[in-house]
Order: sequence, then C-alpha cells, then structure tokens
Amino acid sequence: MQDKLNTIPLENPDDSRCRGCTALCCHNLTLPAPPPATPEALQDLLWRLHFDTVRLCIIDGNWFMIVSGRCTFLGDDNMCTIYETRPEQCRKYNPPFCERYMNPYEVVFHSPQELKDYLSAQGALPA
Repeated sequence: MQDKLNTIPLENPDDSRCRGCTALCCHNLTLPAPPPATPEALQDLLWRLHFDTVRLCIIDGNWFMIVSGRCTFLGDDNMCTIYETRPEQCRKYNPPFCERYMNPYEVVFHSPQELKDYLSAQGALPA
C-alpha cells in the first residue's frame, strides 16, 4: 500500500487535483465501526454486511462501515449544487487521503463470508 503520510490532503474543491474527478468524496458514507472483538460485535458486523449497500473496511488498523450512495446535492456534472450553503460536515470534510490517487484500504469486506474467512485466517474469531 502507498505511504499515506506522503499524500497531501485535499482541502479545496477548486484544487487542481480535484479537477476531472467524479466526486469520489461525495459518494459513499464512511462511518467508524467497532472491531469484531466480541461475539456480539462480530454478529453486528455480519448483520450489516447482509445489506447490498454496505461494505466494511480497515484503514490504518481502524474499522469502518461504508454505505454506498450519492449525495443528493451532487449535480450531474459531479459538482455540489449547494456549495455555498453546504452542510457543516461537508465544510469540515478534509480527507487524509483520496481514493483517486491511492487505495487507502487494507481490507474491504463485501459479504459476511468474506469477513468470517478473514478473521478465521487471522486467528481472530471472537470466542
């Protein structure tokens, strides 16, 4: 995996690094997820993976849930239609790395079986 420390954060949508992008940062809602350290936490993660819009991933050792989708304010041209009045979460958003230039994911899980297989191979299935 590329060294994330050498990746410059994107702070400005007018930044030349954003030009021509398909607004990757406006697709997929990524939320922290608990690691499967207990049987209950594992069952919760397995349940989440039964939804076709949900994936789990590990980034820098931290677990996240990715919900597939597209911001309703994203225009057909992949530009924000409410940029000047966008929500505070969008104003604060400053990704530490961008999928356009690197793959930040250590592992991505698309199904409950993938998660179980990974944990089994790691010897990390909770008892």
